[in-house]
Amino acid sequence: MVKSPLAPQLGYNYQALFFWTKAIDMLISDHISIVKFESDDVKVVDDVIVKYKDNYRDEETGQQIDIDFFQLKYHMSQSDAFSSDNLINPNFVRNNESLIERLFSEYKKLKISNKNFRLIIVSSWVWASDDLLFSYIKTNGGFKQDFFVSTKKTIIEYKQKLMQLLKISDIQLLNEFLITLRFEYLNMQVLKNILNPLLYSAKLKPINYSISTNEYESLPWKLLRQNYTIYSKESMLIHLENEGLLIKEEQEKEVFFIQSYETIATKYLKASSHHLDLSTSFINLDSVDWTEIKNKLKSFILKIYGSDKEIHLLLQTRLSISLYLGYLVKDQQAGVNVIPTLSDLTPWPDSQNYTDDHWDINILNDQNTDNFEEIVILCSVTHNINQSSFEFLQKNVFLQNKACFSFACKNGCNSVTIADNKQAWSMANELAEEISRRCLSSNLKIHLFYAGPSALAYVIGKKLQLKAIELYLYEYNQQKGEYMQSINVRRGE
Repeated sequence: MVKSPLAPQLGYNYQALFFWTKAIDMLISDHISIVKFESDDVKVVDDVIVKYKDNYRDEETGQQIDIDFFQLKYHMSQSDAFSSDNLINPNFVRNNESLIERLFSEYKKLKISNKNFRLIIVSSWVWASDDLLFSYIKTNGGFKQDFFVSTKKTIIEYKQKLMQLLKISDIQLLNEFLITLRFEYLNMQVLKNILNPLLYSAKLKPINYSISTNEYESLPWKLLRQNYTIYSKESMLIHLENEGLLIKEEQEKEVFFIQSYETIATKYLKASSHHLDLSTSFINLDSVDWTEIKNKLKSFILKIYGSDKEIHLLLQTRLSISLYLGYLVKDQQAGVNVIPTLSDLTPWPDSQNYTDDHWDINILNDQNTDNFEEIVILCSVTHNINQSSFEFLQKNVFLQNKACFSFACKNGCNSVTIADNKQAWSMANELAEEISRRCLSSNLKIHLFYAGPSALAYVIGKKLQLKAIELYLYEYNQQKGEYMQSINVRRGE
């Protein structure tokens, strides 16, 4: 077996794509037990091997088949055709032995431990229509019965030539060998045409042929380098999931839409299953009744608990509402997956495998934070708020002389700072862990100044719900041009 493919790139792309036709058959049917790619067990017919479950039979002949051995022959020139001479001419396979000799040698070895098998040559060439064997090849690529009983001189002479080449004198042995052979035609374009429908049927992502490379051409070779060659249905699904090639079925969902601004887009109302309008509670920002707002939110969120659907939260709200909801909604209690949804209705799922270092962290005073029970956090995502928030701190005596941490995005503060959902969850997790590492008090109170997306505020609220006993949020009042205290949240609310 050749461990490193030496054929032209198109050749082993051809082999990889053919492999997927058999791997998909294994996934969607119940008659294949394993599929091998580049096997050490055999030579010549080692490109793809398919082992069937008990009692699998050829649909045309009814013959029981235990295993198929495939050899792929991709030809750069598509204008030529396969012929009887190709079988017996060593130059065709660039070897000291002809293709038929090599196949027969493998046949004799396989016959020792295998009973019902086929040796299948898959080629991008059709069989030449003027060749002496053309009329004796069935549509499935095997020899017709007429070939074995033919009295034509040309056929008899060709059989004699085969027997001489294979160094055998028993015509029955030749026939038994030839019965196992198949010659299948499959050019690259046909292969590509049939593959995407197969991928869809197996709920796999289709190939985008508008780009020069794709995962399905490279993945079998990538896994081969990692010593993966044998695949069952179960192991194949694991690899496909790891590579992100499975199309996940969309779970039935309920969308909970909460607004605190008067103006909203109609699409949000159409997309929502449940709607809460808090806009009237914020007409006068100097007299917001937070107790009333919290009670409305708690009552609204009760609809989540006991649901058997995936819950999407669509938040067109002030930061205070988003942060409180994160603090309030506990996924384990709800028994459902609660997801904050972005303005384009795209969900941000909880993915905590993102481990990049996101924050520039600075201490803005020299307080010892080891045992502090009250701290100030300045969190800058969309824009840097250090100066504006620090001015507010200087004006308010009750916030002075408290340890103050500044968290600012390392890759710059702007509206596109957060690249994807994984980063959002990772940022919130890192912020919470940094607070835990620096502040050891179990009765921690946090004064939070925040500039960032509402969905990230939800995630931060969720991450801080076990870190702080009390959380105060300060929001910027555009009309007054300064910060003002908004919601405060206590653990266990």
